[in-house]
Amino acid sequence: MDRKKFLFVSLDGLIADIAWQVVKEGHEVKLFVEAQSEREIADGFVPKTEDWIREVPWTGEIGTTMFWREPTRLFNATLKKMETRLREERYVGYIDVNCMVNSNGIYPLEFTSRFGYPTISIQQEGMLTPIGD
Repeated sequence: MDRKKFLFVSLDGLIADIAWQVVKEGHEVKLFVEAQSEREIADGFVPKTEDWIREVPWTGEIGTTMFWREPTRLFNATLKKMETRLREERYVGYIDVNCMVNSNGIYPLEFTSRFGYPTISIQQEGMLTPIGD
């Protein structure tokens, strides 16, 4: 196995379970958690950094990241349509959205509510390839 370097940057530490799995696979890992109140997450399991920007050269490259701060076209075509109902039900948690996207538009097929459980914890058991690969 080629040992790789991973830098995880999180607003609230929800990526810590993935970071721990990558550590267990034998890779080098550093974790930054922005929220002061959440910085103890993964203490003793995942090495931490106080300055993720300083660590970028350590990784050698930047990988794929997915996050949104503002509504996107995908959000508006899927979850935005359910916003009122989700708010009425006081839903808090993850939602997996399965949709088709092509040059003609965005077509939501289904969604699954995860009721607070991180999706990766559910999907992890079905993975054949180690997370670090």
